[in-house]
Amino acid sequence: MKRRVWIVIGIVVVLLVIAGVLIFNSQKISPTSEELKDSNPGVYLVLIKNFEFSPSELTIKVGETVRWINQDSIKHTVTSDLGSELDSDLLGNGASYSHTFNSPGEFPYHCILHPSMIGKVIVQ
Repeated sequence: MKRRVWIVIGIVVVLLVIAGVLIFNSQKISPTSEELKDSNPGVYLVLIKNFEFSPSELTIKVGETVRWINQDSIKHTVTSDLGSELDSDLLGNGASYSHTFNSPGEFPYHCILHPSMIGKVIVQ
């Protein structure tokens, strides 16, 4: 009987460790604006991966540029929700699209192929 209790305790401990690892690895950490700076001054990066724009919201200043880089194995777009401010071609793996924002405002966008992929650039 004692042996059976220890086996059950061991199984519970292993399951708790596995659950902890899965939860820890699934947490999304949004990079800061500073981490997203390109090597060029005034250029910020948005990564496209796992069917998401990361970060999904980015605040920049007038005259600065955002560069989207597709790291997914399938194609995506960067397309304005309203108007034509953002209008990339289909971006394959490794392809990028850049846009310089010359006026303040909020610029929501999405992927035409995957409408649940959304993002926003806030220009101050």
